[in-house]
Amino acid sequence: MQSRGFLASCKAWKPDLYLFLVALFFFFGAAHVANILISLTVGPDIGLYFEFINGTYDRVMVYALNFIAIVYVTIRLPRKSISLLSLLALFAGYFTFMQVVDLLVVLGSFFALTWWLTSPKPFVSTSRRRALSMIVFYLILIIIVIELLSLICWLIFPVFPQLSQGGSYRYVVDLETKMFLLTGSLAPLLAVLFLFSWVAKPFFHYKFSKRFSFDPVTPNIDRPTNVRNLKRLVYLLLVCSFVLSFLVTVYPYLPELNGDMHPIGVDVHAYRTWLLNLGNEGLLNALKNSFFQNPDRPLSLFTMYLAKYVSGLSALTVAEFFPVVLAPLLVLAAYFFTREALGSDLVASLAAFLSVSSFNVSVGMYAGSLSNWMAIIESYLFMGFFFGSLRKKSHPRMLTALLLSISLLFTHSLTWGMTLGILFVYLLLTLFRARFGGDSRFEIQGLLVIILVNIIVGALRNIALGWSVGNFETLQVAQSTVSIGSLTSFWTNTLYTFFQAMYGFFVNPMALSLAVLGGFVAVHSDRPLNRYLMSWLVCSSIFFVLGSASVIQSSILFNIPLPVFESFGLIAASSVVRRYSHPDKSSSIGTLIILSALLVSLNYALRCAFAMSQLV
Repeated sequence: MQSRGFLASCKAWKPDLYLFLVALFFFFGAAHVANILISLTVGPDIGLYFEFINGTYDRVMVYALNFIAIVYVTIRLPRKSISLLSLLALFAGYFTFMQVVDLLVVLGSFFALTWWLTSPKPFVSTSRRRALSMIVFYLILIIIVIELLSLICWLIFPVFPQLSQGGSYRYVVDLETKMFLLTGSLAPLLAVLFLFSWVAKPFFHYKFSKRFSFDPVTPNIDRPTNVRNLKRLVYLLLVCSFVLSFLVTVYPYLPELNGDMHPIGVDVHAYRTWLLNLGNEGLLNALKNSFFQNPDRPLSLFTMYLAKYVSGLSALTVAEFFPVVLAPLLVLAAYFFTREALGSDLVASLAAFLSVSSFNVSVGMYAGSLSNWMAIIESYLFMGFFFGSLRKKSHPRMLTALLLSISLLFTHSLTWGMTLGILFVYLLLTLFRARFGGDSRFEIQGLLVIILVNIIVGALRNIALGWSVGNFETLQVAQSTVSIGSLTSFWTNTLYTFFQAMYGFFVNPMALSLAVLGGFVAVHSDRPLNRYLMSWLVCSSIFFVLGSASVIQSSILFNIPLPVFESFGLIAASSVVRRYSHPDKSSSIGTLIILSALLVSLNYALRCAFAMSQLV
């Protein structure tokens, strides 16, 4: 009678605690599997990749959680012989002390638990959908706790730099870094999938693909019942983005971390030399000298010279700390562009936040690509005004967009040439769409005017410099670096771009994974913004493969509006999980997914900033 009462209580038990323990087993078990696979493939000499306490205690913890997870399943199984065999296999695996056996036991438990939890009725008091939702909820919560602890450690290191050398604080950031880089080897593959996501465009016309389609502007996401809460969230994200952009760019220069105050940025000294060569003869002479001495970036150099002239700071100081100005401007420009183009405050605020951890900031600071960085900000503003003019049929906005597009030529001519190529493909896609209906006349006219006027201004600039009319910097680079023969060295160049160039800062699997999903979302719709983003993918994928140097690939990854694609992917991921989660947990899980992605991206940004502070 007592045993029957115990079994009845087990069946009536609401298994939240059990599901939490299962989530812990999935987390630590996955880490144990990763350790075994790395040891079997790379070699045992490198030690444990994930080490929470030590190898022995970690194994005991995995098997203890495994036993707790399996024992409940075996109690519920009708065939007790299978239950007995499962427990005997578990105990035998523990006392065997062989990595292959551990691997088979843990993977077998993963399969058994997945089979059990996806059965029609795993628990009497809890449905299958709620059980799976709870495990996902707990797993994301575990990741968020680790990300928060790591973030706190990065913020403590500038105050107590000795803590970054070892101990529990360093252990936490190393654990988070290892989790982040575990899929880092997939970064080149993810980049290729992202850039070629436009190939999926024709398949969206089939009926079966509609179940996988997604639009980031949906009423249930971007227009909740409580609009006030949405406005507060958008305001909070914008304020945090602005503050964090300042923090990330100042972080490498904090004296406790950068003791010798060495400059951050490979090209910083080149900008210092350029600013000094402009002389001190007044602003007009500086503007003229910048045009003839550095015709590929006169406006950006004159802007920096103006900052030096007004502030009285040295040329090196201006070049060093100019990212402190550029990063907040990038945040605002990314928000403005996405808001004007899409009309979604939530997606725009996410794009603004993700721009803090974008390659524009991390790689831009490391390489010292200040002119290119300024041109990216201008391109966001330019296309923001362009899409705003389309929505409101506004000629003044279109004129502003035209002037900003021309300024790109004098800010960073290579980015200007790349932008013109993107706009040309965008024009072709729009003309193709117009053949099948749709009012695109104003859009086509605006693109034609912008492209033609920019070509004319570029030709006049070349004449003033004494160059041939068609001697544009972007064409020169393309002629010398792009060829069919580059296909033979494509993968070698790609591996170099990610794992050796730019100190490995292009290895950001989280951003690239979200971008892959965002790329498929972007090419699904035919709205103007989506055609523009698809134009980026088409052009970038071709030159990414045919470029004979990793410089081409680095430039593409640096210039492409990755935060916008990431925000699309993040909203899509959150929406998909909401759709298939239990109603009681769908909202919480969706919010936690967004929060975890933002924390991962912020940890990436501070980790890069810390690494730059330690460079000699």
